[in-house]
Amino acid sequence: MLKKLVASTGATAVHWSKRYEPAAVKCSDQVSAGLNKDDIEPVEFNGSLLCDPTRFSNKTGKPYQVFRAFKRGLLHVLDPGPLVPRSRKLHEPRTWPTSAALKSLRLLPKIRWYKTMEENWVPGEQGANQTLTHFLRKCIDDYSNTRNIPAVKRHVEIVAAPAFRGNRAATGLACAGTPRAQLRFHE
Repeated sequence: MLKKLVASTGATAVHWSKRYEPAAVKCSDQVSAGLNKDDIEPVEFNGSLLCDPTRFSNKTGKPYQVFRAFKRGLLHVLDPGPLVPRSRKLHEPRTWPTSAALKSLRLLPKIRWYKTMEENWVPGEQGANQTLTHFLRKCIDDYSNTRNIPAVKRHVEIVAAPAFRGNRAATGLACAGTPRAQLRFHE
């Protein structure tokens, strides 16, 4: 699939975020080897971590085992480096590859837990601004007195769906006391 996409777009390089799990490293190595065979440049970037753990170790040369020691050591050696130059203009491919319709991928779960969230939560900047505005207008005045009283729902809370378990953990931000905060999740 990747080879077809590279060929159909005329790409000369493939970029992706580096992952560190053993299976993901093996996959990246295989992809890199395949791309190199076809004279396509494989480019991995640290896209999710402050510091690449493979480039930073403790005084004995081993990976850190304790976060506090890692943080202390990191603060002494972290150097963000020079600013990255503005990216050059990206050219669109001569022809765009054919694509599957999003619906055909069947990405939505069989258990429709997301329906209630869809009705009650506005994601993104708009939803965040609504929640913040409500909190500043209605909740902030007595926040210091009521934040530790569970029966008084006048604070911003993190709401997690019971359908989210294990690696699929996710949360939604809601300000209690508004219709958007009355999130009910069903298994």
